[in-house]
Amino acid sequence: MMGPANGFWALMLASVVAGVGGALFDAPKNAAVTTLTTPESRSRVFSVMGVSGNVGMVVGPLVGALLNSVSFALVALVAGSVYLVALALVAATLPGGRGAGETRGKEAGLAGLGVVVRDRRFVTFTALAAGYFVLSTQLNVAVTLRATELHGAGAVGWVYGVNAGLAVLLQYPLLRLAERHLSAKRIFVTGVVLVSLGLGGLAFAGAFWTLLACVAVFSAGSMLTFPTQQALTARLARPGLYGAYFGFGALSLGVGGAVGNAIGGLLYDAGRSLGQPALPWLSFAALGALTALGLALQLRGLPREEPGAARAG
Repeated sequence: MMGPANGFWALMLASVVAGVGGALFDAPKNAAVTTLTTPESRSRVFSVMGVSGNVGMVVGPLVGALLNSVSFALVALVAGSVYLVALALVAATLPGGRGAGETRGKEAGLAGLGVVVRDRRFVTFTALAAGYFVLSTQLNVAVTLRATELHGAGAVGWVYGVNAGLAVLLQYPLLRLAERHLSAKRIFVTGVVLVSLGLGGLAFAGAFWTLLACVAVFSAGSMLTFPTQQALTARLARPGLYGAYFGFGALSLGVGGAVGNAIGGLLYDAGRSLGQPALPWLSFAALGALTALGLALQLRGLPREEPGAARAG
C-alpha cells in the first residue's frame, strides 16, 4: 500500500494498516515462544530472537537504501514480500489449535485480560518495566542528539552500528554467561543497572569515543534486559493466558517509549538552556536506579526455575 501511495492520507492509511498488523502479531509471537520452549531455555530463545532482530536492523536499512536508489515502490514491494514469506513459514511450521497454548472458553479474550488486570504483581512489574523503556528509548533521542553534537550527522550511524553490532555478536553468549551465575530476576535488574550506568556516564563524556564506550555499556544492559523481561513475563503469567499477559505487558514498551520520546529531548534542551549539560544523563541514571530498586523488591519472592521443568502451557 505504501508503494503506490501518492498522497499524505494514502500513506497514513498504509501506516495504520501496518501498525495494526504489528500490534496483532507481537503478543501471540511471544506467547508461542513461551508455549514451545522449556522454562530453562526460554530466555535464550528470546535472546536469539533479539539477535535476529538486530541483524535485521543492520541489514534492512542497507538493502532499503540500495532498493530506494531504484524506486521507493520497489522498497515497499520487497518489504511486503518478506512478510508474505514469513506468513508461509509460520503457516507451514507452527502447530495450530490448542497447540498454541491459549485458554478456550470463559477466560479467553477480554475476560482473560480482566484476569491480568487483577494480577497486582504483574501490573506492578509492567509499570516498573516501563521505567526501563523510558531509558532504552534514549538511544534514539538524547543519545543521538549528544552524538550529533560531538561528531556531526554521521555520528548516528556509529551509535546504531555499535549497539546493533554488539548485540549481534554478544547477546547470546553474554546471556548464557549471566545465566550460569545469576537468576532471571537478578539478570533483569543487572541489565537495568547497566543501561542506567551507560546513560549516566554520558554526563562525563566529552569526546565521541567515550560516548561510544557508554553506548557499549548501554547495549550490554539491553542485551540482558530484553530477553529476560520476556522470560519473566512468561514466568509471571497464568498458564493458558500467555497472549493476554504479553499483550498487557506490551504497555510497558508503549507507555515507557512514549514518555521517553517526550522527555528525552525536553531534558536535553533544558540541560543546555540551564547550563547544566549533565542534567538529562543524571536524571536518567536516577530513574534507572529507582527502577532497578523497585524491580528487585517486586521480584524478591519469585522462585528460581528448576532445570527440567515441564513445558509451559
